[in-house]
Amino acid sequence: MRSRHITTDIAVLSIIIIVTVLASIQIPKIRINSSTDVFIPKEHEISKINDRITEEFGAVDSILLGVHVNFGTVLEPEVLTLIDTLTERLESNSYVKRVISLTNADFIESYPEGMEVVPLIGDFSRESLRLLNKRIVESEDLYLGTLISRDTKMGVIVIQPEPGLSELENRALYDGIRMITDGYKNSNISFPIVGYPVVNREIELSVSADITYLIPLVAVLILIILFFSFRRIEGVVLPLLALVAACIWVVGVMGALGFTFTMASLLVPVLLLVVGSAYGIHVMSQFYGLMSRKTGFLPFDEVLRIIRRSLGNIRLSVILAGATTAAGFLSQLSSPLGPFRAFGVLSALGVLFSQVGALVLIPLLLRLRYRRGIDTDRFHKRESVENRLRTPGIFILFEKIVRRKKMTVILFSLVFVAAAAVFIPRINLGTNMINFFQSRSRMVRDTNTFNDELGGTGIISVLIEAPDRGDILSPGFLHNLEGFEEYIQLNHHIVSGVQTLVPFIKRINKVLNADRTPYEKGVEEEGTFDFFSDNWDSGDTLISETPGVENSPGDRTETGLTYEEMAGRFEEAFLDSGIDGSTGEFIESFLSIGNYNGAAFDEIPMEPEKYGLSGLGELEDLLSQYMMLYSGNLDMIINDGLEPDKTLVTLQVREDDSGALTSLRSDIREFWKYHLPDEWKISIGGGTALSLVLSELVLESQYYSLLGALLIVWLIVALMFRSPVAGLFGMIPVVFAVLGIFLFMGIFGFNLDIVTSLLASLAIGIGVDYAIHFMNAYKRSVRDKDANSLNTVYRTTGKAIFFNALSVAVGFTGLLISRFVPIRQLGILFSVSMLLSGGASLIVLPLCIELIKPRFLFGKEDGSVKPIQGVIHEKNEVPDIPVLHPDDTASAG
Repeated sequence: MRSRHITTDIAVLSIIIIVTVLASIQIPKIRINSSTDVFIPKEHEISKINDRITEEFGAVDSILLGVHVNFGTVLEPEVLTLIDTLTERLESNSYVKRVISLTNADFIESYPEGMEVVPLIGDFSRESLRLLNKRIVESEDLYLGTLISRDTKMGVIVIQPEPGLSELENRALYDGIRMITDGYKNSNISFPIVGYPVVNREIELSVSADITYLIPLVAVLILIILFFSFRRIEGVVLPLLALVAACIWVVGVMGALGFTFTMASLLVPVLLLVVGSAYGIHVMSQFYGLMSRKTGFLPFDEVLRIIRRSLGNIRLSVILAGATTAAGFLSQLSSPLGPFRAFGVLSALGVLFSQVGALVLIPLLLRLRYRRGIDTDRFHKRESVENRLRTPGIFILFEKIVRRKKMTVILFSLVFVAAAAVFIPRINLGTNMINFFQSRSRMVRDTNTFNDELGGTGIISVLIEAPDRGDILSPGFLHNLEGFEEYIQLNHHIVSGVQTLVPFIKRINKVLNADRTPYEKGVEEEGTFDFFSDNWDSGDTLISETPGVENSPGDRTETGLTYEEMAGRFEEAFLDSGIDGSTGEFIESFLSIGNYNGAAFDEIPMEPEKYGLSGLGELEDLLSQYMMLYSGNLDMIINDGLEPDKTLVTLQVREDDSGALTSLRSDIREFWKYHLPDEWKISIGGGTALSLVLSELVLESQYYSLLGALLIVWLIVALMFRSPVAGLFGMIPVVFAVLGIFLFMGIFGFNLDIVTSLLASLAIGIGVDYAIHFMNAYKRSVRDKDANSLNTVYRTTGKAIFFNALSVAVGFTGLLISRFVPIRQLGILFSVSMLLSGGASLIVLPLCIELIKPRFLFGKEDGSVKPIQGVIHEKNEVPDIPVLHPDDTASAG
């Protein structure tokens, strides 16, 4: 019989080894996708909007490369030379569509023939630098806060990647930029880099590092817990082998089926190591529990019977506990997020593999380990039977609390639930990927530099689509566009800048009308103005030829104003600037009175009379001719240089607070709903808008997965014990686990994001395991007529639950070395939730059982079970030692 068993076990072990090797071969096929885009369904509206923006205007999110100086300013020859060199090198990169910086930007200036688009800066001489300063001040809306900071400490190089780059190409682009900047060593200059492509690459690097370090560390922690649990070499090695095999199998499946490693699937191997340890701990605990009663030499047949009995005692509870854990994972199938669904399926599959390891591989290895029998004296290191059966002091304490401190436990539970109810509404929502990095990381330092210098790195893109070509250039729409910019910046402090077509139109209008007088009437026969007619040869064509009116700006300059006339102009300017007008508005109003350098025309043309025109139609023609004259590149703002029907408005935001962003998005929609005709269309996209949508989907996923997990585990427990009340008892540790998670999140300000949102449903599936094991053991003890069922359960299954909860809690502390803040937070929260669910299973649950004595455990009796005398014990088994009172120093069952 022994040889047959050994031969079979060796054959099965060989198959397991072959499967493990084949699975390990698939692991290198796994790809890492660090993009947040992978979480958003392709059919979701935000994905479609971003795709349309990319198609019309290029990549949604650009890379911003800063050139930051500690001393001096960037408006110095050596720094500008560096910016120019970097710009040229980046323009030569095949993965880059467009590069914009101070050294290649355009400037609109007036010249005798009307208007000219020239480089913002020519050479880097002192004279050119003075002219550069003047031009930046003249057109600050175009340059300040976009290409240069207001304190001139940082210049910005905007890098727009080619649309549709693959993961490898995006990686090569980012790494290439870093390589270029790393080649310039200067203690006064730093090169912060931000943008969602940068964040995605940094996440990818961090995910790779976490995979390398987290899994081995967690395995070591589990090994330590197993050693302190059993203090035997096989008690450490056998469960660990089963766990490692299960992890290799599930990761091999990921590689074979083409699954992608995301922020969510990174947790699968770690979860399996930690959660899967429970099954091995229960198997080994049952085996050692039965062995503790044995004396003398045990032949292989007796060892085989002990192994079978160990499995018989816990097989059903392990399978059902695994089913509830898998149910917690599979509840993610209700999530709208694809990576969450993949995480749920892979984790559930991992639970199945872990059970195979615990119920097949561990017994197999035990049979091979003790194929020659067991000398119990050596096995127990000559420890007395009484010491083996002694109840550990911690469980004596638990029993005393359950029997004597009922009101204290009930009061604590009520306070705990009340505290959770207070702090749950305070939980922050949002998936700001910058917050995933530690404060000392390069990613956060670079982002903080941009936030300090430019007022934010977040991008919200508003795509406005008109029904007909050229409608974007209508004066009414452009006026509303200017009003939108003012409204948003006035009402939303998180918006630091709005980039639109408006500043370009206003600059052209100002330059072309610098030498005319407002409200001059043109000659009737001139009709519609045409910049390209034979009669047009200068900006003066737009100025009246009425006799007696001088056209030369120099002739119209008044140099001999009296005190009363000057005072009158000041008063007029003061009134025009408004009651709450700023000093800048007052100066602009004053300059516009005499049209100094075109100040009176620094606007979107809305009054035909002011331009000597007869109606709105001529005004629209005027704007069309402006665009014909402009030879610069506006591809990132409008879809056509002459007759655009689409425009992209870009909002620069300081933070990713979901509440503030939701309000901003709502106001954007409301503004344009009121100001746009029905046939116009508005869409909101961009990286920050995508993050907001992701936060909303995460919250939706949280609701569905929580409800699904609660319902499924209640149903499984109710069916297992054939009682709906049993399902409610099984929810006791679950409630403590879930409320503990949310309580800690509210107290310590942890965000509910794409990582931490996975916790609650998982805690339900795992926490209910403890209740299943405890109630099953209690029912078995009542059935066996134990004199003190509570003490018996504590000494056997309770010990396994205690060490299982401890191993899970300690195992998850390994996540504290992760590079990601949310994964660290997940480690803390999961550890807390497991300790709470384990404690509730060992104190609150037994208290409820002792108080209520539910029929699904005690049957129709009242629960007062008399011990059976003269029990026949198995060969080599010591009879039960009488149970002592919990006040005694030892208690055994």
